[in-house]
Amino acid sequence: MVSPSQKGERSEAAILHALVASGRVVLMPWGASQRYDFVIDEGNGCFTRVQCKSGVYRHGCVYFRTASADRRRPNGDPYVGQIDAFAVYCPELDASFLVPIEHIQARQVAALRIDPPANGQTFGIRWATPYVLERVRKTIPRSTLLPERKTGFEPAALYLASRCATTAPLPLETSNDI
Repeated sequence: MVSPSQKGERSEAAILHALVASGRVVLMPWGASQRYDFVIDEGNGCFTRVQCKSGVYRHGCVYFRTASADRRRPNGDPYVGQIDAFAVYCPELDASFLVPIEHIQARQVAALRIDPPANGQTFGIRWATPYVLERVRKTIPRSTLLPERKTGFEPAALYLASRCATTAPLPLETSNDI
């Protein structure tokens, strides 16, 4: 069984990967004394403080907590004024979302709608689509790729690999021209 700490660490790792893959610059604070997990450098002198959350997919929505609750604070301690956005990872969907805190009310739980509701409601729904962290796909033209740099030691490495037990295993060729 996965502990809550392990679950949170997995979500943080998935969110960090999604943020970097979406082309954002992510800064990590030193220590764990802040209420935010990451800071996104927006590039224009602005920074976004991000709190990571694990989401759960139920009944067509991704649900996540918007306040940290424990025995001392059963009603939760909201993040208002301490973060700028929630980053949510849902393992059931293998998807990450970045939701500005202004789009969420300071309650205990928020929802992002994935599937259309069964009753056909269209008004007052927070759809997940605008908040999905999409990967930026960069294609590099083959003409800009540099050829592999040869050192001249390739034949010697094969010879040493075939004769020495202390070298790392290399694919050996069967030719006798060495």
